[in-house]
Amino acid sequence: MSVRPIIPASGPVTGSIRPPGSRSLTNRALMAAALADGASEIEEVGLSDDTRICAEALRALGIPVEVDEARRRG
Repeated sequence: MSVRPIIPASGPVTGSIRPPGSRSLTNRALMAAALADGASEIEEVGLSDDTRICAEALRALGIPVEVDEARRRG
């Protein structure tokens, strides 16, 4: 196995990814967005009971989470 050093970014990091909508990826994306500074938008999420519970838990911690039902998937 090769080892690669992790070099911290020298400034803000921006970009976008398009993973397939799944519950586990949606929960991970919610956690990453909760830890990030500023607003995050997660598209084509896999909504299920567990992703809704994850969003409710983040709201209980004071992190605003909005779901646009017209744009959701799953």
